[in-house]
Amino acid sequence: MVAVLAVTTACTPAPGETDAGAPTPDGHREVVLDLGAADVVDLRPVTVQAAPGDVVVLRSGNPGRGPDDESPVHHLFTSAPEGTPPPLFIPAGGGLAPNPGVWGVCRGGEAANATSGCPVPPIEGPRHYDGRSYFSLGALLPGEQRELPLSEDLEPGTYRFTCAVHPHLHVDVEVVEDPAPASPRPPLEAAEAKGQARGLAAAHAEHRAVDETVVLLAPQPENPPAEVLQAVPAEVHVAVGGTVVWRNPSRAPHTVELGINEAPHLTHTAPADTVPIVPADGRWDGEGRVQSGILSTGVGRTELRLTFTRPGLYVAYDRFAPSVTTQVRVG
Repeated sequence: MVAVLAVTTACTPAPGETDAGAPTPDGHREVVLDLGAADVVDLRPVTVQAAPGDVVVLRSGNPGRGPDDESPVHHLFTSAPEGTPPPLFIPAGGGLAPNPGVWGVCRGGEAANATSGCPVPPIEGPRHYDGRSYFSLGALLPGEQRELPLSEDLEPGTYRFTCAVHPHLHVDVEVVEDPAPASPRPPLEAAEAKGQARGLAAAHAEHRAVDETVVLLAPQPENPPAEVLQAVPAEVHVAVGGTVVWRNPSRAPHTVELGINEAPHLTHTAPADTVPIVPADGRWDGEGRVQSGILSTGVGRTELRLTFTRPGLYVAYDRFAPSVTTQVRVG
């Protein structure tokens, strides 16, 4: 995971910038997405108009946590139809590794063939988007931008680029002869998103079993569309013999890891770090390490259930988002 998840310096958009700006003299047309915050990812769809031959520039307006953030990857835009993105991870070294066909830049071939890498070697793929070939723009970090060059003969119409991490987020490129700039929109209401996230966590908690506490990892409310990068609740208190259930009912990857002294670094992750390490009976006495492996609907594992048998204060970390941390007090 080291190469594709390397961190770059984030930058913050200037005040007053729009989510789809007017064309620059060289035919570039910018669309700013994700007007969220460091702990709230904005998943509102955006639209940009462009003419054939233009270059659409996708830029993340999320400020992130600055250059010291080890894991700020938010989006991976591909031309796969909504709901059918290629796999985020593929088997490697006994665990999982990012699929280069999604996390890297790919041009050409079919989306259905991007299951373990680019369908077409980059040197052989088309340099411009023709509306038919698979395009992946690679990992988009907070403040970064990616360019999508449009073919000169691209037919008028709407072309959708869907985020492989957040399939409900998409950028619609409307190809027209006379593009118009879009109106600016306000930043995401982060407080409203966090309130909705608490509501989602409460709904999951209603269906818990006796002596179970449910923690929702990075909830994704629909109104407003967002991913709240927090564990909800972030602090729980259970009796000895009580069970905590961590759930991630979304495609965005997260982990739960205990028995370590500090948060794990995503950029130093090896496939072995994605292999689940959980006591066979699900009961943990605080000794040794526990790791859930990647939790995501995209890998078919979405839950970690752990029963605590010794009093103490334990911290559960998330490899993909340092802010998604749970403190568990037992006893």
